[in-house]
Amino acid sequence: MGNPFIFAVRFLKEVNVEMKKVKWLSKNEVIEYTILVLVISAVVGIYLGALDFVFQQGFEWVLDQFGSESAVETPVETETTETTVTTDPATPDDSSAAGSEGVEEAAGEESEASEEATSEEATTGTE
Repeated sequence: MGNPFIFAVRFLKEVNVEMKKVKWLSKNEVIEYTILVLVISAVVGIYLGALDFVFQQGFEWVLDQFGSESAVETPVETETTETTVTTDPATPDDSSAAGSEGVEEAAGEESEASEEATSEEATTGTE
């Protein structure tokens, strides 16, 4: 194969000869071609966007005409829970603080009751 240094020098000389043969564009030509590429890209983008819109509308029309009834969305029913707020009669002046304490106490009582019921079920279920 030979000396790689000689190969590299010969390759670079040939590249230099070929680069002298290249016709380089002027500044005005570069600007004109850049504008041309941007305009063509915009036109193609608008064209494809319009085609996409037309096909989307057509597809939705076909689904409306021939689609199954199961594709129709039905409203989802949700459960609502009511919270009872109790106030402490000892402090009627500060109803906001008493109201929040009442909610916390009620929640604590409910969780204690559910824990007791769960423990009773566990003990009776094992016997």
